[in-house]
Amino acid sequence: RARRPARAASAGRCGKSPAAALRLLLSLAVVMILAGQSQGVSWLKRGAEAPKVELQDLDGKNVATVALKGRIVVLMFGELYHPRSLEAGRLVMKVLGEERLAGLEIIPLMIVAQNAKDTELKELAKGKSLPATILRDKDRKAYEAYRVVVLPSVVVIDAKGKVVHTIASYTHRFADLLTDSLLLASGKLTAEQFDRQLNPEKLKPTDPNAVRAGRLTQLAEQLSQRGLLDMAHEKYTQAVTAKPGYVPAHL
Repeated sequence: RARRPARAASAGRCGKSPAAALRLLLSLAVVMILAGQSQGVSWLKRGAEAPKVELQDLDGKNVATVALKGRIVVLMFGELYHPRSLEAGRLVMKVLGEERLAGLEIIPLMIVAQNAKDTELKELAKGKSLPATILRDKDRKAYEAYRVVVLPSVVVIDAKGKVVHTIASYTHRFADLLTDSLLLASGKLTAEQFDRQLNPEKLKPTDPNAVRAGRLTQLAEQLSQRGLLDMAHEKYTQAVTAKPGYVPAHL
């Protein structure tokens, strides 16, 4: 009984400042992003052995990535109720139809974890121009193996079963990153060329403004993915201020 008033007083103090609590939550979100915890599958490094996945498709057929060695594999983690996942899935199929990738054997697989019947998932996927093979990850084992926390997330795996590149979230660079990753996986692009295109700001290391603009733009993209649009807008503005004409920030 003696402790109850103290707890009530403490609760009252917290309740007086909901704005402060909101600022704290937003600050924590920024800290997590800066710490790299929001990068989804980015812990996978180029050349690492890709975690093996064996799941059932919507017809109940087992599909194992280990059996796909010898071909380039695009693993796309998303959900059929998630608009950005659907858009990313359509863009994956569009990229695979590009002339620069003609002649390459590329297997796109979409992995979903939502709790629904196969017939319902088939209906949701119908007419959406998504990868033909959709795998069910009922126990989220594949999601956990790849540590997916951002939707959509994409992993490009080469013919030897090695990770080429990972893409966490759907941004304006999604198509370019996926295309370049596939070209790298096929040997049509060197690792040096890929890295130059992945981080163009590193071409001018003597320009600190360009480096700052690049970092602010990346942070803004991650904030926008979490619905923190005001904070994202602020970071984009800071990027343009730091480097006027910085194209990614303007886009």
